[in-house]
Amino acid sequence: MLLCLPGLAKEREVDRTSGISMEVFEKIQEIQTLAESEQLGKAEELLRDLLDDKLTDYERAQSWFLMGYIRYQKDDMKGALEAYKQVMATEDIPLGMRLNIMRTLSQLYMVTEDLPSALKYVDMLLENELE
Repeated sequence: MLLCLPGLAKEREVDRTSGISMEVFEKIQEIQTLAESEQLGKAEELLRDLLDDKLTDYERAQSWFLMGYIRYQKDDMKGALEAYKQVMATEDIPLGMRLNIMRTLSQLYMVTEDLPSALKYVDMLLENELE
């Protein structure tokens, strides 16, 4: 299991409150329930459909984060890395989420034995932690 726990990161700036619509929230909950009951194929299919919708940056980031989790559970490390990199590419996400994704990416790159990439994200994480 990857360590990506909200709230562990030190907040050095006040993040804007990011909202998620009730409709998107309910869809994400349904997808999470499917993923937790190991219906990963159906969960990924619904998530792909959701990602085709018009979403806010935060909703899109949450959806890609969940996609990364689903792909990780399917032992698709390359797919998980791509999904988590999509979260990092999102402009308007809270700092805590960005730090958690840096930590997750560094761990996944270590698991896949891509040490230069793992160190890149560790360095990014440390730069942000030390500010």
